[in-house]
Amino acid sequence: MTPVRQFQDLVAQLRSRAQELLPRGQAELAQAFLTQYYHRVPSEVLDESDLSDLYGAAIAHWDLGRQREIDSSLIKVYNPSHESHGWESTHTVVELITDDRAFLVDSIAMVLNRHNLTIHLTIHPVIRTVRAADGRLHKVLRSGESDDQSIAESFMQFQIDRQTDDTVLQQLRAELFEVIHDVARVGNDWKEMRDRLLEAAAALESTKSSEMVDEITALCQWVAADHFTFLGCIDLKTDTAAKARQLVPVPGTELGILRPGPESQNADLLTLLPISQASYLAGAEPLLITETSRRSTVHRPAYMDMIVVRRFDSQGNIVAESCVVGLFSAAAYNSSVREVPILRSKLQRVLERSSLPLDGHGSKTLQNIIENYPRNDLFQMSDEDLFVTCMGILDLQERQRVRLFSRHDRYGRFYSSLVYVPRDQFNSDLRARIGELLLEAYRGQAIEFDVYFSDSVLARIHYIIRVDPLGTPVQDHHLLEQQIAQLARSWTDDLHRELVSQVGEESGNRLFTTCQPGFPVSYQQDWSPRQGAHDVRRMDQAEESEQLGILLTRPAGAEVSTAELRLYSRAEPIPLSDILPVIENMGFKINSERPYPVQRQDLPPFWIHVFSLLASTDLPGDLESRSHEFEQSLLMTWTGRAENDGFNRLILTGGLNWRETTLLRSYFRFLRQIRFRYSQDYVIDTLSSNPNMTSRVVQLFHARFDPDLEGDRTTAMNDVMTKINAGLERILNLDEDRILQGFINAVNSTLRTNYYQVGEDATPAPYLSLKIDSAAILRMPEPRPMFEVFVCSPRVEAIHLRGGRVARGGIRWSDRPEDFRTEVLGLVKAQMVKNAVIVPVGSKGGFIVKQMPAGDRETRLAEAVACYQTFMRGMLDITDNLEGDTVIPPARVVRHDDDDPYLVVAADKGTATFSDIANAIAAEYGFWLDDAFASGGSSGYDHKGMGITARGAWESVKRLFRERDSDIQTEPFTVVGIGDMSGDVFGNGMLLSRQIRLIAAFNHLHIFLDPDPDPERSFHERQRLFELPRSSWHDYDRDIISVGGGVWPRTSKSIEISSEVRSALGISSENLGPNELINAILKAPVDLLWNGGIGTYIKASTESHEDVRDRANDTIRVNGQELRCKVLGEGGNLGATQLGRIEFSRAGGLCHTDAIDNSAGVDTSDHEVNIKIALNHLVKRQELTLKQRNTLLSGMTEEVAELVLRDNYNQTQALSLAVDRAGELVHQHARATRQLERTGVLDPRLEFLPDEEVFAERIAAGEGLCRPEMAVLLSYSKLSTYELLLESDVPEDPFLSGELPRYFPTVLSEQYPEAITTHRLRREIIATQVTNSMVNRVGPGFTLRMNELTGRLPPDTARAYSATCEIFAIRDLWQAVESLDNTVDAAVQRAILHDAGRLIERGTTWLLRNRPQTIDIAETVAFFRDDVAQLWDSFPRVLAASNRLTQKRRVRRFLAAEIPPELANQAAGLLAMSAGLDIVEIARMDRHDVSDTATVYYDLGDRLGLHWLRDRISELAVESHWHSMSKFALRTDLSRSQRALAGSVLNGSTSKGKTAVRQWVTRQKAACDRFDQIISDLRLAGKPDFAMLSVAVSEAKVLQGDTGA
Repeated sequence: MTPVRQFQDLVAQLRSRAQELLPRGQAELAQAFLTQYYHRVPSEVLDESDLSDLYGAAIAHWDLGRQREIDSSLIKVYNPSHESHGWESTHTVVELITDDRAFLVDSIAMVLNRHNLTIHLTIHPVIRTVRAADGRLHKVLRSGESDDQSIAESFMQFQIDRQTDDTVLQQLRAELFEVIHDVARVGNDWKEMRDRLLEAAAALESTKSSEMVDEITALCQWVAADHFTFLGCIDLKTDTAAKARQLVPVPGTELGILRPGPESQNADLLTLLPISQASYLAGAEPLLITETSRRSTVHRPAYMDMIVVRRFDSQGNIVAESCVVGLFSAAAYNSSVREVPILRSKLQRVLERSSLPLDGHGSKTLQNIIENYPRNDLFQMSDEDLFVTCMGILDLQERQRVRLFSRHDRYGRFYSSLVYVPRDQFNSDLRARIGELLLEAYRGQAIEFDVYFSDSVLARIHYIIRVDPLGTPVQDHHLLEQQIAQLARSWTDDLHRELVSQVGEESGNRLFTTCQPGFPVSYQQDWSPRQGAHDVRRMDQAEESEQLGILLTRPAGAEVSTAELRLYSRAEPIPLSDILPVIENMGFKINSERPYPVQRQDLPPFWIHVFSLLASTDLPGDLESRSHEFEQSLLMTWTGRAENDGFNRLILTGGLNWRETTLLRSYFRFLRQIRFRYSQDYVIDTLSSNPNMTSRVVQLFHARFDPDLEGDRTTAMNDVMTKINAGLERILNLDEDRILQGFINAVNSTLRTNYYQVGEDATPAPYLSLKIDSAAILRMPEPRPMFEVFVCSPRVEAIHLRGGRVARGGIRWSDRPEDFRTEVLGLVKAQMVKNAVIVPVGSKGGFIVKQMPAGDRETRLAEAVACYQTFMRGMLDITDNLEGDTVIPPARVVRHDDDDPYLVVAADKGTATFSDIANAIAAEYGFWLDDAFASGGSSGYDHKGMGITARGAWESVKRLFRERDSDIQTEPFTVVGIGDMSGDVFGNGMLLSRQIRLIAAFNHLHIFLDPDPDPERSFHERQRLFELPRSSWHDYDRDIISVGGGVWPRTSKSIEISSEVRSALGISSENLGPNELINAILKAPVDLLWNGGIGTYIKASTESHEDVRDRANDTIRVNGQELRCKVLGEGGNLGATQLGRIEFSRAGGLCHTDAIDNSAGVDTSDHEVNIKIALNHLVKRQELTLKQRNTLLSGMTEEVAELVLRDNYNQTQALSLAVDRAGELVHQHARATRQLERTGVLDPRLEFLPDEEVFAERIAAGEGLCRPEMAVLLSYSKLSTYELLLESDVPEDPFLSGELPRYFPTVLSEQYPEAITTHRLRREIIATQVTNSMVNRVGPGFTLRMNELTGRLPPDTARAYSATCEIFAIRDLWQAVESLDNTVDAAVQRAILHDAGRLIERGTTWLLRNRPQTIDIAETVAFFRDDVAQLWDSFPRVLAASNRLTQKRRVRRFLAAEIPPELANQAAGLLAMSAGLDIVEIARMDRHDVSDTATVYYDLGDRLGLHWLRDRISELAVESHWHSMSKFALRTDLSRSQRALAGSVLNGSTSKGKTAVRQWVTRQKAACDRFDQIISDLRLAGKPDFAMLSVAVSEAKVLQGDTGA
């Protein structure tokens, strides 16, 4: 709306209110008045005012003017309030109504200003009105309307500073009446006063020269032509009756302000004229121009000018005069002297008297002097005075000297003094001091001044000093001029001399010129020119260095605890609030501060700040020896290179330098992150009060890490530690001892630092890096990583935790400055678990931005990037590099650890786009990994583009649904989700099946509800949003949403819940707040809850929200037992606490962990890094160009994805198999947990695994680990196994080199096999591949179980496992079974895989029991594989009758489950094949045919009941570890007996097969009958126990002995 329109609306509202509140007759008048009242008021004032107050103010003013007599004035001064006046204002209000005249507002404002009252608002409408004879308001004319009877009235309202004293208000009102009266008299009489002056001029006697009369007449006419404001007029005549000749008023001639009023007499008014002075009548001039002794009350508050036209008698005596008082107008002052009568004559006379050539420079200069001479003085001064003064000024031109020209008013009332000073020396202080000097010299009562600058090198100050006309000046003019010159000269000249003296004439002149106009008067008063010269030199140094200049000194004779600090700041002053904390943190208090701005020629000013300081303790006696370190520390702090805190006190108290305080500060920041319980202030106090110990801590650091240390380092460290230990003995305070011990331990635990590195400019980096051995730190929170790197600077703090030498993980931009290490520690713990599937173990980094600038997103992001770069540099500074196979240690880094060249980072929260930044820094450092340093950059795999994280998590989800016999790729299913389609995990995830029915989702902005979605239409809409940049749920097409659904912002106060949504979410509430609705969404009865967001939304009922440490989601979080979804998919990290998952799982829900679900991202990055390591080697050898490498890398994208997803598939399959047997193997899992805990790999408490008591309860209940618990155990089993294999020679086994091609894409292994076989991480890859395969296929704790059963170590187990898989061609079986996903019952698939797992376990134990300590895998495989294959082919022909029956039943069951016949036969034979190694061993040892051997083996077992006995052993209940061991021993002994018996049969008969068995049984009839009786008795016993079966197995051994075997 335009301002005009707004004003019209306001007037309409005011008029409407008047119509409502006033009687009809009054309302019409008021409405016309209101229309005009606020017409000239600024719109912003009206906008800020309340309508009621606007109406009240206007109506109050109108009400005041409803009755006013003609020519009278109305004034009201009051403080309006609602109670009394119907409106209010914070100010005092002055209302005036009078006839409109000139000078009203100016004159009234003069009264208010004279009282020092601020005018906050002026309202001054001039309104034409018609009044009745008695003054009643009869009519208000509209704007532009005319009426012959109307008059213009001024309605004036002033809002001024509030005054509550009634006396003040009344006095103000009285003065306002007087002023209005004066204005009225002036307005009424001004024409008559003008005519009086003109008449007086016309009546001049001809006794005077006609030229003079003409000039006087011309002047009067010039004055009358708007060059003079007439304020008063009076005629005077000589009183002939008086003793002394004097002038008296002519009655009736008074006009304007000289009219006597009811309370004033002529005598009072005439005091403003100098007519009472004797000298007044002495002059013979017909025209007199001078000043009155009183200021004007009208128009402007200047001393009034007085124009007098005199008449003389024949003797030349004054007989009468006409006197006019007023003010020369601006036009009079601006007119050229040549245009002003009287003055032009004076100019002409001066020019003629000067004898200067009329066209010469001097004449023109003199004319210019007169033109610019104070105009009032020109009118008043004589020709002589004017000539002398102007010639003096002319002589002064362009000479830098001081002159004084002073004129005493002819009536003795004032002095008019012109002072000329060099312009570059002029300042307000000099002007004031000269004024004080003149005031004192002339004994003045008041002083006024005016300063005039021209192109001249001189400045002119015009002083008017009011004096007592009767006083006598005592000061000599020449002496006064000398005193002024002294004021204008001394300090700066001395400064010049000092500079020349200190640095020589050339430099001194340069510095002097540079610092002009120079030092302020305050500086000159406080400091000597010598000090000024020192400061000029310091400023010059600061200018050259472009840094803050700093000087710390102790004034001569000062106390030991005092010091003086000078700061030299370019261009801008230093705010005290900024520098005060810096100085205080260095151990000083500021007693005083004096800032001095030093103006400079053509340069910004310099500021000198002088501080008087008081130290909290005595300073060193030789302060000068420490001042440099202090100055450096202050400079580093001020420039942001060092932090501003109490550690800086140690500069003086501890004798440290700024770098050493940075070192101690960094160690404290690290200690604080590991929950060091002492506050920073207390730590600083401790270090400060123990300066010797503090110094020794720093000495210890130097002894450990100074690369330039002379002598033996160990000796140096030991010497310092000896002193430290002796010093600790003298520390009596336990807390101080612990603090010092903490620093000492941190230094001794440090392995590397960049402290001694410098850049090309020989300055250290603006950050400090410390590599720390976490295991050596005392009282560190668990779990402890292997290493950590702490980077500290004023802008950033960062931590990088590594679980091993080859580790990877993301770098997070943390928002937890107080405990970001705790956050990173939790993440690295999860990363360790997640990385169990890949080559590197887990690592994680995090950094905080300590000085986040205000501004937009780009500004904040730029600071985060800078901090991230510092973090990367900090780590690479102390990381080894590789040149080929040669390790290159970092420069100037003393290493207390082994070679450590592997450092890899990745993206994480807040750093998703930072990979290229990290890789650029790696290139800057020439780091061997190059752009493999950070995965996912522009030449890496785009995780979002691949959708790999979501695809990996989707494998987990599909697995869980498959266990419910549901195929989510072909069957519709309901989903609620966390996230939106623009996100990687959520967006990609929600496009992985066209059967998704997404009924609800939310992100940080919106809530999406679609209670009955159409799968296909909603899929396409989600796809559209995914492809739309920065989309949100708000962009979702509402037409596609089903009835009752919609999108709501989370800022809504409440949301109405439709019946459709209530049904979909299983709730009854008809109205919910956004947080309540999200809570309900999380608990919705759906098939899948898909987490693709950031935050923790699920906890256990036993946890508090504080335990979760995600405050932002406290109001929406749910408990695991409250979830009603069937499956939880964790595409995002930390969506649920581990206890929340466990609670959900134990309540019947299906879920893994986030580490399992979203491991595809890290797996992809791992593959990228390792592929780049291989290819970069080729690039360096110029076998590939970088472009070719990138093309090849891109072309392998999908195969890499397949390899990664295969890992997800296998790992979730492993969990399903482990959970199937969780109750059966709970003993084994309990022992595996204890074993991992004993070796320091796992802390069950931190991972929320059962303790001994809970395991005992689970064992008693036959309940095993739930799926989330199993996931943890699986991962830690991999971590432990991986480390053991890596430390062994397993990765060197030639047979296992075949694992390398399986890890890499096919094109790479086929085209560049050498790059793979010579890979830098060849051993790690092989160890990872073997570990993953073994733990995935035979479960967590497998190596421990093998150790307990066979006494063999994990490396042996790995060899035996690998051989077993090859011997039995298990990989082919796995592939065949897995190809049947979603076509056969998942339980049937798992049953086959369980049987395969048992076969692997028995094959592995057999090899560990029967083969040498170090198994040669290739030789073992070669020995068994072909014969085992032949054995497979001979099934079921070689089986005994009962075995064949079992085999047929199993085949029929598998076929019924739609297993393909070939696989059904193979799967059915897995149980029988458990004897395969025994059979082959027998056949190979005695050179029997494998089929014949198998026939004998199986038939013998069937005839003797050995198979039945083995089945009973398998059925034994395991209630403890010893039961498990006994069960294995029984089975092993039984197998050995059967193997020995079979060998006896084969070797003792010429017959073959079953015939040989029958013959053998006949020969051993007695022994066989006895054993048969035992078996019969066992069969009749029902359920044999351990003792009974032990007897039977022992008898089998006897049977073996009876045969002579």
